Amino acid sequence: MLRTAATQQELDCHEVKIDYRPDRITIRQVQFDRRECRTIRASQSLTLRVPPDALLDVSTIAGELQVTGPVQSVTANSIASHVSISGAETVDLISLAGGLSLDISGRPTRSSTIESVMGAVELNVGERRDVEIRISSLMGHIKSVPPDFVSRYASVSPQEARDKMVHDLVGADIGDRTAQSLSKSAAANDPAEMLSIILGSPDFQQQ
Repeated sequence: MLRTAATQQELDCHEVKIDYRPDRITIRQVQFDRRECRTIRASQSLTLRVPPDALLDVSTIAGELQVTGPVQSVTANSIASHVSISGAETVDLISLAGGLSLDISGRPTRSSTIESVMGAVELNVGERRDVEIRISSLMGHIKSVPPDFVSRYASVSPQEARDKMVHDLVGADIGDRTAQSLSKSAAANDPAEMLSIILGSPDFQQQ
């Protein structure tokens, strides 16, 4: 766990509480109800390793959530952060505005439910042919990206792959925040993450 803040006073305004029981672990971020703690510049990141039969229930406001299985079940509620899930048997995701990415191309998935008010929903089924997808949409559009889409950029540098993906999927300039996230993924040579960022970006959604 990593906790950061602009000042020591702001760091002292919140803490992470861990409640451990034999069958359950509860981790909560708590911001104190003091006058000097009403508005703070602080954040925390948490990496948690769990057994494959774990049941995860996560709620987040503005922090990115990434779950990489195997894991039995994931229930996630997000207000303004991106949620990325892979390797889960059952998934129940609700997002207000951050976008969702679900990868069911590997580990067999029994059922998945995704609800998103605003933001892109990315579903990767890979080469599977046993998947039934039901989609309901009030606004926006639905696009299908073939399984070999990412591999098309394997012969070029990560920076070139980034530029080509933006051209192919957005076809226009992208915002500074999206560009910064893409640059980090390009530096890590992670084309799959670059694809996820583009599909979840306002630049792609506003086409």
